[in-house]
Amino acid sequence: MNKNRPSQPEVSHIKDLLHQIMTGVRRPGNDDIHQIQRIWDEMLGQTITRHARPVALEKGILTIHVDSSTITQQLRFQVKMMIRQINQQMGHERVMDLRFKISST
Repeated sequence: MNKNRPSQPEVSHIKDLLHQIMTGVRRPGNDDIHQIQRIWDEMLGQTITRHARPVALEKGILTIHVDSSTITQQLRFQVKMMIRQINQQMGHERVMDLRFKISST
C-alpha cells in the first residue's frame, strides 16, 4: 500500500527559502548599501537618521526614504556635501545623485 503513495518532498524552513530567493535577485549597487548606511549614520547623526534612511543604490542614484517633506527640504540643501563625503569614505565614486522618497522609515 505504501508503494503507491507519492514520496514526500523535503520540508524547508521559510527563512531558508526566502534567503535563497533574495540572494538570486540582488540588484547591482546594493552590495554597497550597508557601507553607505554606516557612513550616513556617522555623517548626519541620530536626529536626522531617525527620519531618513538610504535604501538602494542603482546606476549611481542613492534612494533615501524620508518620513516628511520637511526633512527632505533640509537634506536637499546638503546634497553635494553628502555625495562628496559618501564617495570619499567609500574610496571611489559610487553615488552621483540622491533621490528622496517620502515613506515610513
